[in-house]
Amino acid sequence: MDETKHIENGKMVHPKQEEVKKQTVRDTVVLILIVTVAIAIAIGMIVYLAGRQNTREDDDIYIISRMKVIKESVLVSLMSTPEWSPYRLDTAEAIIGVTLGYPEAFEEHKSEYFGKLANMNIDLLAALKNDSELSNNVWSRGKLAQYISAIVVACQHEVATAYYGTDNLLDILQKQLQSSVDYFRINRFALSWMALAMCQHNRTFDSLYEDILTAHPGTYTFGTDEASMITMACVCLKTETCSSAAQVAADHVSMEIQKENNTLNVYSLGLAAQALISTKNASYANQISKAKMGIMLKLDVKETMKYGLAASQILPALADMSYLDIEIHPPVPGKQNPSTEMRMLSITITMKDYILTNITKQWNAHVSVPTKPTLLQVMTALQDQPSSTFSFDTAQTSFGPSVVTIDGITRNETNMYWMIMTAPDTTLQQGVAKTYPVDGDHYIFELTYFGPH
Repeated sequence: MDETKHIENGKMVHPKQEEVKKQTVRDTVVLILIVTVAIAIAIGMIVYLAGRQNTREDDDIYIISRMKVIKESVLVSLMSTPEWSPYRLDTAEAIIGVTLGYPEAFEEHKSEYFGKLANMNIDLLAALKNDSELSNNVWSRGKLAQYISAIVVACQHEVATAYYGTDNLLDILQKQLQSSVDYFRINRFALSWMALAMCQHNRTFDSLYEDILTAHPGTYTFGTDEASMITMACVCLKTETCSSAAQVAADHVSMEIQKENNTLNVYSLGLAAQALISTKNASYANQISKAKMGIMLKLDVKETMKYGLAASQILPALADMSYLDIEIHPPVPGKQNPSTEMRMLSITITMKDYILTNITKQWNAHVSVPTKPTLLQVMTALQDQPSSTFSFDTAQTSFGPSVVTIDGITRNETNMYWMIMTAPDTTLQQGVAKTYPVDGDHYIFELTYFGPH
């Protein structure tokens, strides 16, 4: 039987012809759709890539602008040192800010950097000469901690544990913690500086002070600034309690930055950014960027950066650094006072303990020291070498620093002392701060009884 046919537009049409025609129409429609989608995708990619290019260009411009601000700020800070007075107390903050914000300042502006560093040392030495325990309220409530941090970040030859061969600033700081504990209960901003200085030197930060630092999480007497400092101090201390307190404080800082109508000034924005940077938590990236952008928009470089406080709070943040980047390193060659020549010295140190542990140990020191070093400076240089196993500690007495601990062995204060001899058995006539070794000397520290035992 013939296949069914029908008439279309007055013509007889075979069913197969009709199906072919319909398929052709469908194919044409599909092709048009594919072409349309392809064109749309192409246009979208062009717009996206153009946007990416603009974003990269914007990022590059922002980075260049930020670096320009940092460099200008460093120059203003280094060139703005007022005449000395007992109240000039921000040179340490300037050194912290400049060194963290732009480490190249040491090479690019050497004379200005050394000038600021010298003024910082003058401030501290003058204060120590006037009050060897730095017991007044200005120095005992966080100021010494700032100067200790500046000594560390500058990587100069003088160190906090034997400052100019005599003063152990960490021992003084420990006494300040004890004497000002009631003050720190109401000013945890200052206590945070104390914690950072102790943490940098791996000194024990007693639980009493940690409890004060971490009390009342979420409540901050001095607002965002206090929360920022507590964040950094607690991140550095790393205890379980501190980790929890750091998280709460960092979240508080983050929320303050994120507020649409936040009124944080450039100082607070700098500290806030540092706090979030110190956590190394990627979820705070947007808030850190917002804080840095706020600084860029609000900062008056020539006026604001004259002050050490501004340098210490703002410059590290702009450079994606924080106070936690202050770490103890060996002295940088050439970073001591240019007038102080350095040389290598080799001596031997022997420790003998026949009382507490029945142990004898010996260290062969080959260290970089000033031309005429004290024994204390040599011991400190040996202790500070990254691979050194030698360790010691001193206590300040009316006769100068006295060795109390060697290799973890601490004398009993009531009836023991470390007798110091040059080999084989010549007792020293002066203490470690007034004894001047020569190349090849051999010193023996022997734990000895005095009085009844």
